[in-house]
Amino acid sequence: MTDNTIDPNETRDFSFNWAPQLAAGETIQSKAVSIVDSTGAAATNATVAASSSTPSTVTARITSATGTNVYVLCRVTTSTGQILDDTWRLRVQNH
Repeated sequence: MTDNTIDPNETRDFSFNWAPQLAAGETIQSKAVSIVDSTGAAATNATVAASSSTPSTVTARITSATGTNVYVLCRVTTSTGQILDDTWRLRVQNH
């Protein structure tokens, strides 16, 4: 992901591309996207409004409620039973 910023008043879609971590024929079977703080605990200053997936990508619609940075955690379970996590910082700043 190249742009990991969100304006406090925005609702934006962010995508997680899992293709590099998946074996040939392996697909995403389930996904969960959440907003956490730097310790991994649930945070409430941003919201995942919805999420969807394709066989190798998860897209989350995120709404920022306040002007503080958060972390976005995407956890997927694959068709072979792998559980994969990707966590990245989402900077909240006025554009």
